[in-house]
Amino acid sequence: MKRLVLLHPADLLVLLGLPAASVIEVSVPELPLPKQALDTLLRVRSPEGQEYLIIIEWQGYRDRSILWRLVVSMGVVTLDNPDLPVIGIVIYLKPSDDMGDRISVQVDGELIYDWQVRAIRLWEFDAAEAAASGHLVLMTLSPLMEATQREYERLVTKEVLMSSDLIEYLMQDVKAQHEQELQQLRQAMEATRREYEATQHEAEIE
Repeated sequence: MKRLVLLHPADLLVLLGLPAASVIEVSVPELPLPKQALDTLLRVRSPEGQEYLIIIEWQGYRDRSILWRLVVSMGVVTLDNPDLPVIGIVIYLKPSDDMGDRISVQVDGELIYDWQVRAIRLWEFDAAEAAASGHLVLMTLSPLMEATQREYERLVTKEVLMSSDLIEYLMQDVKAQHEQELQQLRQAMEATRREYEATQHEAEIE
């Protein structure tokens, strides 16, 4: 999904339900934290012209710390962008991944903190509408939405993906990786050849 959103970030705005008229930038930045990178960071502009940032965490497994991680990410991004509002959103892919949308802290039964986190649950959306929306990101996500007309959605998604620039992008990525591996193999073979020739030369001298 990260790669698909990099190609079609504007499609995601329909799903988020935020006042965003256009996407200025989309990135997958590394955070200055151990083993933590953001899934997606959108820089958007509202209909009235205000710029702000949206952190999106795609949650495809059960993780009790997801809400806290999102809050930490929001804090780090805010420190780097103090003049921009930062909104964090977790997108749950299936019901078993759902860890809620509230962070509550209690001491001796007394509620100290109660924070609501913006959460999107894909299975609550209409799959047929998503498949017919014309937005590639929503079409791709439609099989994870409300289980209606599943076979139709699967076929539509497959057809759209095969005709989209995502396939070309992925193929270019695979080709680049293959060429890199081939180059590494050539370098290894060349190093082996030189080592062999050096050994032969030393043997002739002796």
